[in-house]
Amino acid sequence: MISYENYKIIHLTSILILFTGLAISFYGQHDRVIKILTGVGTLLTFVAGMGLMARLEMKHTEPWPTWIKVKMAIWFFVGVGGALIARRYPKYGRPAYFLSLVLFVVAAYMANYKIE
Repeated sequence: MISYENYKIIHLTSILILFTGLAISFYGQHDRVIKILTGVGTLLTFVAGMGLMARLEMKHTEPWPTWIKVKMAIWFFVGVGGALIARRYPKYGRPAYFLSLVLFVVAAYMANYKIE
């Protein structure tokens, strides 16, 4: 069984991988390895986040608190939106990268203070 602390390390590391891949993509590099790196980071962020929720003993039958809803929306926006912007609208890559950093700070704030 994976502990809360280990899930947190996996979660934070995968976020770092995700944002590294996005930064490289936003600044014009579109190698296959970078796309795979970003996809793996996105998936691991989600899986580790679900593991953290399980360690916090959140039940599947209960509604999610606001902070998790916000984090899920940000994860979806950054993961899917980031890939679309990098591929189809490369001229918006730099502003999108800085927006994704702001969203990361919002997600970190929500998780740290568990805003209901």
